[in-house]
Order: sequence, then structure tokens, then C-alpha cells
Amino acid sequence: MESVTPRVNQGSKADNVKLNNKNITRYNELLAKICVEEDWYFVNVAETMFDSSGYLKRAYCSDPNGMGMHFAPAGCKVWVDYLYTHTA
Repeated sequence: MESVTPRVNQGSKADNVKLNNKNITRYNELLAKICVEEDWYFVNVAETMFDSSGYLKRAYCSDPNGMGMHFAPAGCKVWVDYLYTHTA
């Protein structure tokens, strides 16, 4: 199971929707818990995507003025590198 990655900082715009970083973090916590209970492997790729404020690093985002969560090539590289080094 793979975690959901965070959204880029869009000010209050991103915080006023259901798909915000607070809810994403909670969802990932629940996924991790289910994985422990079911003996599934949890890949927390989100942990490598955060900036110092807890948002998706802007350099990793291809649509910072849109949904604020889709990867640019730099984000894809980090994602793939993480998968290569954190899978069972």
C-alpha cells in the first residue's frame, strides 16, 4: 500500500477543501494502521515529499496554481527513487 502525497502550499485555498494536508496525513495514518493489522507492506512515499512547513515541495509540483498535488519531473524522480529503496 502506498501513501497519499501532500499538496503544495496554496494558502487558505488548499486548507478549505476536504483534500488538504491535514486530512491526507490522517488518511495515511489510517492506511498504515490497516497495513499493520493485515500484515501488508506500507510505503510511505509522502515522508520524502514534505517541505519544512509540511507541504509538498514546490519544486516537486507541476500544478501549484491548480490542484497543487501533481508531480513535476523532479517530484517523479524522488518518488521513483524512494520506491526503489523502500519496497519489500
